Amino acid sequence: IGAGAGLLGISLAKITDLSIVSIDDDSASIDITVKNILFEGLAHRMTVIETDVYYIPFVDNSFDLIVSRGSVFSWQDLPGAIKEMYRVLKPGGKIFCGGGLGSREISMRIQQAIKADPLFKKVRNRWREEPYIRDKGQNTAYFVNAIAATGLKGSVIFDCEGIWIEISK
Repeated sequence: IGAGAGLLGISLAKITDLSIVSIDDDSASIDITVKNILFEGLAHRMTVIETDVYYIPFVDNSFDLIVSRGSVFSWQDLPGAIKEMYRVLKPGGKIFCGGGLGSREISMRIQQAIKADPLFKKVRNRWREEPYIRDKGQNTAYFVNAIAATGLKGSVIFDCEGIWIEISK
């Protein structure tokens, strides 16, 4: 969820035999995701849908695993998003949503690459201009309270590699 360029879904498709559904509410991101999937030769295992996290157009209990990396910080209604992800999660399935740039070494390399790439200027500026997005990444209470508001059981993982919500069904 929040596919962006589709790289997380593509990475999962390469290391698993899972069928992958990539969801994003931005048509430009969808276009990039489709191009990347075609380039990697994974169109037979990956589906791309333009929708947001508050309405996932699948029946209840559809997915074994739901992963979102990075987009959670821009969701306006995190409890609503969690409830919708949980609705389409199969019994025994897991939700992982959050973000981070990995280890310190990986984080530094990513930040250097982003600074060097003009395509990421818009993302960098949004991060700086919208502190509500940036600040969520440092606020475990925001995530703990969002889980509590859903009435579901889950946990928040916060370490130097990022902050993540984990929920099982």
